[in-house]
Amino acid sequence: MNTSSPNSVPNMCKCLKRLLVLASAVSVLLLGAQPAETGEEKKMSQVEAAVEQFRDGVRYQPPPTAFLQQGQLLEQELELFGPALRQESGPVREQIIRLLEDAGIRSCPLFHAGEKIIRQPRIIAMLVVDGLVHDDLGREAALSTLQQYVPAESLKPYESDLTNDLKERPSTTAFLLIAKAKPAGAVPVVRKLMAAPRWQKELKARVAAAALGDKGIEKEFIASFQETKDPKDKASLAKILGWVGTDAALRALADALRTDLVIEMPHVSRRSVRLDVLAALCYNFPDQQALYERQLQDDSGYERAEAFCVQRFGTKWDQPRPPFLKVMGFPNSVPNMQKYGKRMEKHYLMLSVIVVGVRAEVYVNDIPLGLYDPVKSPSETQPVNQYLVDGKNEVAVVIEPGPTPSQSQSLRREEKLAESGSIQIQLTQYPEGVFPGSSSGQELLKIEWSADAGQTVTVPIRQSKIADLGRMYGVWQWQTAPRLDLSTARVAEVQRLLQQLVESLQRGDGTLFVSLAGVKFEENGRAYGLGVGERKEKWRDDLAEMAGEKDWRVLPVAQTGMDLRLCAGGRMIECIGRDWMPVLRANPDAEGLPTVRYPIFLADIGGKLQIVR
Repeated sequence: MNTSSPNSVPNMCKCLKRLLVLASAVSVLLLGAQPAETGEEKKMSQVEAAVEQFRDGVRYQPPPTAFLQQGQLLEQELELFGPALRQESGPVREQIIRLLEDAGIRSCPLFHAGEKIIRQPRIIAMLVVDGLVHDDLGREAALSTLQQYVPAESLKPYESDLTNDLKERPSTTAFLLIAKAKPAGAVPVVRKLMAAPRWQKELKARVAAAALGDKGIEKEFIASFQETKDPKDKASLAKILGWVGTDAALRALADALRTDLVIEMPHVSRRSVRLDVLAALCYNFPDQQALYERQLQDDSGYERAEAFCVQRFGTKWDQPRPPFLKVMGFPNSVPNMQKYGKRMEKHYLMLSVIVVGVRAEVYVNDIPLGLYDPVKSPSETQPVNQYLVDGKNEVAVVIEPGPTPSQSQSLRREEKLAESGSIQIQLTQYPEGVFPGSSSGQELLKIEWSADAGQTVTVPIRQSKIADLGRMYGVWQWQTAPRLDLSTARVAEVQRLLQQLVESLQRGDGTLFVSLAGVKFEENGRAYGLGVGERKEKWRDDLAEMAGEKDWRVLPVAQTGMDLRLCAGGRMIECIGRDWMPVLRANPDAEGLPTVRYPIFLADIGGKLQIVR
């Protein structure tokens, strides 16, 4: 029986038309394909397709395939983003900025050497002229991109624009951008703002004042940096001196390039503060490859950085160069060798990941370790003892995963690579007392993949290798836990638990977390030879200290875009957001990115959900 109303047919046509537009938009955003005309349907441009998706709440996912060809920027394709930046809502504008930022960085000639700079005049113009027009998320994203990635000399044509923006809508990121550009016209503006109670003691306002010639504040920053012997304080103050960027501040940084201070996480890692000094110098000299962290493969890398400082500042050091160190896992021995096997007593295992030109997600025994991005997180070396099991262990990589964690290994699509890509993953065993990178390491497993620019591949691509490691640390509790599902009831249960954690952490009360994470503390202690009680107490103390700060803010679960997924063969639930960051997070920065993150993997232990990793 036909029950259609007289208006049902045209309404249906409108719906179908809308679906065709959305399908075309998905194709462009994910595949970089040009939408085809269908009948009277107007051809949708690459920009219109991207904006359509951003309106629907889809976050930008790199790379910007439709706007790069063999690593070259297709400027004409980007032109329509200018009007869109002036007309769209804040959330849409924010995603457009993210796309422009990524396209600008990837199209730099030295991108693969580690350069993260935006030099393209058209992108810089859009970021300033169109990005700063509205006081919203888009403006904050534009300010942050300009401050982090655009060289100071490229900001010169926009000194008046940036000064007026600070004058009309002062913000912490706007102060940092003024500090970088150093426009003379901003001096009275900063002085006037600094006279107001809101900005008198604000760190980034003081940075701008020092950068524009306030010698008293400049000397205060330099003295604090030179006098401190605390590694974390030294690293933080190095970043501040980099922001200030005056000749005196940069000379103080160069003098500290031979510091022997190391940030140490007991039984986990050691990180040289020299990396922070180099990053602060590189912020001011982004075209100097000698300052790139990526070129530090051995001591000759530090030697090249020192040669630059000698040439630029005439730096002389009284102390010898410290032994080579970047970031290295902390050697540990496994306790109770009779139970867990003699072979592991004097060894530890590290997983190193390097990605170039493509995004990749890495797994150990089906437990995701993180998403690696060639711009923001191109390499990492981390200990993986707590993820390894007795006998056979699988390391896997998903190349160019789907747009969200739950779609990581689905949503298959054809993608033409805008640039060459490669991935290298290596699991290595080191003797106790030897740091990663040493020739004493024994390679246990290696995954390598590469593809040429212009090559069309079907993604996501999954590759894996298996290594039999013999007896390790015994059976983990998650290995015998029941398999889980993501039914409506289960998702609601997880959401309630996470919100309870949010509320307790906001109060600075770690009791609930420590109670739920008993398995995690015990098994990580077993994997790294750590005292469980001591680690629980330290965790509570660290939380109490952070919660005592005035800006402590734990984000409600509803604001994180929760995107739960099963892992570890279905025996764990990863509590992750659509943005690939943990649901449990705190203290968002100017870009909205959390500075404190709590990765959580849940398993059913004894009939109750507990944190196991």
